[in-house]
Amino acid sequence: MKLVSASSPQWIDDNKQHVLLTATFDGCEPMPFQATRGASGFVGDIFDRAERGEFGPVAAYSPPPLDADAVGAECRRRIYAVASQNAQMNMTAYIASGTANDADKSAFSRFLAWVQDMRAAYAAIIEKQVRGFEHDDRWPQCPPDVVALASRF
Repeated sequence: MKLVSASSPQWIDDNKQHVLLTATFDGCEPMPFQATRGASGFVGDIFDRAERGEFGPVAAYSPPPLDADAVGAECRRRIYAVASQNAQMNMTAYIASGTANDADKSAFSRFLAWVQDMRAAYAAIIEKQVRGFEHDDRWPQCPPDVVALASRF
């Protein structure tokens, strides 16, 4: 297989081990082609030529966008870890019944504020494409009195 032309090289990983380019081989239409550092034969040769700039400057790696569904699932998981859907409904009914004491009303208000903070964190993670969204430091901490209130339901 003989390379006729190549263009538009772009790194496809952070550590510059793989480059994607548009390649035309003898008798073929232009096609996407991935070359890998250290590969044998023509694949390694194409990588070396791309890295030297023979096909134009290699565009910087651009990570794929975050999966909003995965970030949303992490947000829900964290909220439900404090208060399941049933606990949330029961807390709401308790507050609405008018029998809750002031401390519980205050904790419930902080719960609602924390859920709003979680939603805002979700939106910021998506907007800023924050990697490592699974880590605790990316999310607001739930106030201890909220955890205590939810644990009763």
